[in-house]
Amino acid sequence: MKKKTLKKIPKLHVKIEAIQEQIGQRKYLLVEGASTVTINAELAELESQMQAILDKKRAVQRYQKTLDMGSVEPFNDAEEARVSLGYIKRLWNSLHVWQENIEKWVGCPFEEIDIETILEQSTQHSKTVLICERNLPDDSTAVHRLKKLVFDFKETMPIVEALGNKYLNPVHWEEIKAILGTPSFPLEAKQFSLGELVGLNVAKYADEIVNVSVTATQEFNLQAQLDQLT
Repeated sequence: MKKKTLKKIPKLHVKIEAIQEQIGQRKYLLVEGASTVTINAELAELESQMQAILDKKRAVQRYQKTLDMGSVEPFNDAEEARVSLGYIKRLWNSLHVWQENIEKWVGCPFEEIDIETILEQSTQHSKTVLICERNLPDDSTAVHRLKKLVFDFKETMPIVEALGNKYLNPVHWEEIKAILGTPSFPLEAKQFSLGELVGLNVAKYADEIVNVSVTATQEFNLQAQLDQLT
């Protein structure tokens, strides 16, 4: 029984090496030409194979302990493969979910934008971005793509709140359009979608637009106070 158990160890390492090679394929780091559905299906299959290897690893270790074979094979390579697969699987699952979210959100009329839900989802997927940036290669275009998609929407939400300020008057709207460089875009009518707003690249003007909105509120409150004095 001991000899049989010892023979299993190198065979298991060969299987671990094989799955490490599969997990390490460049296609799992690159977004170009990739389908999130196809990639996630492949990763699900790899996860199933990985689980089978881990089950065999634990069985071998259990036999070694039971048969009092001295040191127990640690199979560190199996754990490394499991962790690497976990990061890649999390990346592509997040990409798939976020792309589905975008499909729902881009056509959403301005007045119906659910800021709370988008910020909640953005926060959740931002954590995935940070984890993947720390643990996957810097040149992963899949990670870069996820980061851009998430932050484009997350950083647009303060703008949505600012543009929804009921105290903005025609002067303020002209200021905002001047900041964006879109003098003919009917912002004040609020007849545009979230996708159109993101497309204007408004996030990089966040501080300026929010400042105009804050100023509008302050001016309204000051005028209200003055009106009470007369």
